[in-house]
Amino acid sequence: MRYLPFLMLFATTVLLAEDPYETRFAELRQRIASGGDVGQLLNQWETAKPSPAPIHAVPNPRLSVNRYGFPTLDVARDKVRVAACQSGVRPSLALAIVEYETGFNNRARGEKGEIGAGQIMPATAMKYGFDTHRLATDYDYNIQSSVEIMRSLLDIFDGDEQAAIRGYNGGPGWQNSGPTARSQAEHYAATVTGLRSKYGPVTCG
Repeated sequence: MRYLPFLMLFATTVLLAEDPYETRFAELRQRIASGGDVGQLLNQWETAKPSPAPIHAVPNPRLSVNRYGFPTLDVARDKVRVAACQSGVRPSLALAIVEYETGFNNRARGEKGEIGAGQIMPATAMKYGFDTHRLATDYDYNIQSSVEIMRSLLDIFDGDEQAAIRGYNGGPGWQNSGPTARSQAEHYAATVTGLRSKYGPVTCG
């Protein structure tokens, strides 16, 4: 049977795969038993193969650790930690937000004019009295300003960190926003909360 070697190879691949191909394998056996066109069936499956999922730029969740097992931060991350500790914000919260926003890149500019590592809106900068030029050119100043906003949001929401995270994305009035903005804030909070897990051991000590 001319298809036998190919069928044996295909069967082995199917059995080793993680995808649920049991139904297809049963269909293949039935086609062989009935003398049907096996090649047509295989071609049909090949053309129906799903496209690979898109690859998103997700930050590496791992941090290097010292010989005692404690995480070590690079200079950019440690500046966020210090600023957070000085403002009474948990380091894991500040680190996760800034990582999600830009990956600690102060040259980043948002589509709506967001500035620097913490992606501070110009209107927010004006509200808090921040210097927009310094926000764009001074990483330390941008980080300190971003953490100050986080501290303010924690005060507004009585220490509720989840509400503060949503507020960092959607503004203090995110709860009164439309469905799309609320959904975006919820997604933002879920992603930032996931990122916090790797910074859990980071302390102010």
